[in-house]
Formats: sequence, C-alpha cells, structure tokens
Amino acid sequence: GWSRHTAMIARTFVCCILVCSASAYSFAPVLRSLKAPASVSSCRRFPAGHGMRRSALFVKAQEQSIPEGFREFKAEERTLEEWFAKLADSRSSIRQMASIKIAEMHDKEGEEQEKAVIQRLFGYLTLEDVHERRAAVQALGMIGQKVLPPLVDMLLETEDRVVRASCSKAIGAVALKNPELLPQFPQLALDGMKKAILDIPDPVTKIATISSLGQIGGGDVAHGYPGCERALDVLVEALEVSDDMGLAAAAVNAVATIGKTNEPFREKALAS
Repeated sequence: GWSRHTAMIARTFVCCILVCSASAYSFAPVLRSLKAPASVSSCRRFPAGHGMRRSALFVKAQEQSIPEGFREFKAEERTLEEWFAKLADSRSSIRQMASIKIAEMHDKEGEEQEKAVIQRLFGYLTLEDVHERRAAVQALGMIGQKVLPPLVDMLLETEDRVVRASCSKAIGAVALKNPELLPQFPQLALDGMKKAILDIPDPVTKIATISSLGQIGGGDVAHGYPGCERALDVLVEALEVSDDMGLAAAAVNAVATIGKTNEPFREKALAS
C-alpha cells in the first residue's frame, strides 16, 4: 500500500493545484471589469460554444480557378473506401475529414456495413503508422457508445502496449465527442479501465488510461457538460491501493484537474 509520506505528497500536490485555481477565479470580477480598447471594437465576436464540438471540419469555398489537369474536390462524391484511403494522407486536415466522413457513413447501408467498418477501424489501431492510428481513434470516438464493449475487450486482451494505449484513447475520444454520455458513462468501460491501470504492468497503458479517465471525469464544463464522478472514483481508488509512483504522479494530476474543473467534485479530489 501507499506510505503515509507518499500520500501526504499527493494530497499536497492536489491542494496546490486547486488553491491556484481558486486564486485565479478570485480575479475574475476584476478581469470582467476591464474594457477592451477601442481599437479592437471591430473584432469578430464568437458566440458561446463556438468551435468544433464533434471535430467538424469547416471548409470555406473560395472563388478561384482550378489549375488545368486538376478537378474540384467534392467530399460528397467520395466513397467510404476512398475515405479509408485518406486516413493515410500526409495532411492532418484530410485525415480529420476522413475520420468524420467514415463516422457519418459507417452505418448508411445497414448493420452488415456498420460491423465491417467498425472492425476495420479496430484493425487500424494495430498499425505502425501513428497518424492512421490516431485517425481511427477519432473515427471510433465519433461513432460513439456502441464501440465501447469491443474497445474494452481489446484493451484487456491484447499483448501490444501501443494497441492498449490506442484503445484507452479511443474510449476517451467517445467521451470527448459525445459529452452528453458523461453522466451515465457506461460502467463497463470504467471497470475495464480500472482493471487496466491496476493489473497491467505497463506504464504506457497506465498513463494513457489515466489520461482518458481524466477526460471522462473532467467533462466539458465550459459548454455545460460536467464530468463523470465515477471516473474520479476509479482514480481515487487507484491512488489508495497502488504503490506505483508513475501511476501516482499521473493519477494525482488527473484528480486535481477534475477537481479544478468540477466544483461539486472538489471536496472528494482534495480528500484523495
């Protein structure tokens, strides 16, 4: 188990982060009272929530001639097979668009296609190319809750630590892309992640899984999506039963971040 000295260090670290956060909040009224200079009055103002909630890619059409020998790129004309090929593109914007389109099209032709696409994306998690793996992680995240059970199975069954890390990241991506799931995030996924950080003696798996638990527990409060308290519980339990210092450092940081962004969880975070 943990020594009293180690536990004290962890608790102090969490307290420091939360106190710093509280200090920052105390300056909020002062900052709000400041007025922007007249020179910036014409700056464009974005409404709350502006951004790419589901990693949507916005491409602004420009009126320009297409060079001879080339043709206009039309996303709607691309097939699913063509989008899979684009997961290996050297441009991150194209890989991102491919992930989005694969997620959108994965079940357009019925259950058989749905299963085939998900299975194929799982295969991408085993590839050596990091860009293709990351693109597959994002696509699986956008597909959503249905991919969680097989992700947990692969996380706990594979012997490849890179694949395990990709599975953990994909579980976190499901939470990030579908924040409405967070209050009722499937316990199956949380239990699988708990088993991974406690039973698998691999720092790569532990750190990736703890990071995803931090995302699930932290939520997206700025856009009205509080985190999942049960993810915090998993991290707290890991701190209580493990004497792995690498795990402790990552877990303490995740716990502190959750407590900072979710005020209702702050007392529990401090108590850890």
